[in-house]
Amino acid sequence: MDCAPKRNPRARFRRAAALALAFVLLPPVAAFGQKSTTTQRKTAPGPTGKLSGQVLDADGKPAVKASVYCQSSDGRSPRATKTDAQGHFRLTCPSGPVDVRATTGETSSEWIRNVRIRTGETTSLTIRISVPPDSGQEKKEKPETQRN
Repeated sequence: MDCAPKRNPRARFRRAAALALAFVLLPPVAAFGQKSTTTQRKTAPGPTGKLSGQVLDADGKPAVKASVYCQSSDGRSPRATKTDAQGHFRLTCPSGPVDVRATTGETSSEWIRNVRIRTGETTSLTIRISVPPDSGQEKKEKPETQRN
């Protein structure tokens, strides 16, 4: 009596066909150490426009490598970029009203609310980074004199 399982030629053909189809449908994979030529594009959820400008620190000097954030006023579609050596930035934001903020280390600007971004256009903005209130650099008030 032969105990070896019987091989079905049709099942073997189906497995081979499925494997061949998988190789055809799968995206190309780069060999180790090579860059892939395929890129994935993230589609924007809707129309967009550009926001550009400059970030200045508390002394009015360009804020280098500051992070600039924009998001739609309802808190969706957040985007971010960094400033260059002159504090300039350029960022694609969703069209409509957006909220914008810049940060460097432990300092940040206030949220600038409802900046209007128009589809296909560029809106310019200067953002000023404020000094954190506990930094000791805020204005000192004169002590009150007591009256007798």
